[in-house]
Amino acid sequence: LFEVANLLDTETIDMTNIECAKLYLMAAEKARDTSVFDSCSIYASKGIDMLPGDKWASEPRLAVKLYSLAAEAEGFLGHHSRMESYCYEVLGQKSVSTLE
Repeated sequence: LFEVANLLDTETIDMTNIECAKLYLMAAEKARDTSVFDSCSIYASKGIDMLPGDKWASEPRLAVKLYSLAAEAEGFLGHHSRMESYCYEVLGQKSVSTLE
């Protein structure tokens, strides 16, 4: 999984941005589950970058998952200002329930 995600940086693969974002989400979750928070942060951030401009309208669940993972990883890494920026981005969305 990590190798495939890393290939996205160097290879042209016939995938949509949403498919890439989902793959980065899977890699971020796997990295978090194995306590590799620096990789989790990187994969979540790359997934966020793959989301469309209207992510909160078109892909709200995927966006929440990626932003939440990024915030969690940054918190474990001691990067509290980055953690807060991810949290504020989610909390600032009126269309997203804080229970998600």
